[in-house]
Amino acid sequence: MQKSIENNVRDGRNYGASRDGGARHHAGVDLLTNSRDYNAWAMADGVIIKTISSYWEGTSAIFVKHGGLYALYGEIKIAGGLKEGGEVTQGQVLGNTIPNTKNGAAMLHLEIYTGSERTSANRLDPTFAQYLPAFTP
Repeated sequence: MQKSIENNVRDGRNYGASRDGGARHHAGVDLLTNSRDYNAWAMADGVIIKTISSYWEGTSAIFVKHGGLYALYGEIKIAGGLKEGGEVTQGQVLGNTIPNTKNGAAMLHLEIYTGSERTSANRLDPTFAQYLPAFTP
């Protein structure tokens, strides 16, 4: 039985943390699950912009437009039947966490943008998303 990411599962790498000796910054927040098979739910109704089958170290990602904001749900295994252009509803399971092949960590990597381009100019701090209803059982 799959579990759901809960509000108390938010330890991990923070938004903006230094990467590559300061050459770049962490684009999202990592919600560590400490195990596999936690569901990643859609935070709101939306449209799938892109699915990424090879995202990071053996994981996948899905990029969804939720009204005026865009969310990347990464380091997951995408649920079956989800395709670009498809609609999602708030609370719909988008996938589940799986251990990456680099260090075995399982997490939801979450990025939020104001536009469809994943650039630092469009990036928002996704930390607020941990408190949305989609992350509660």
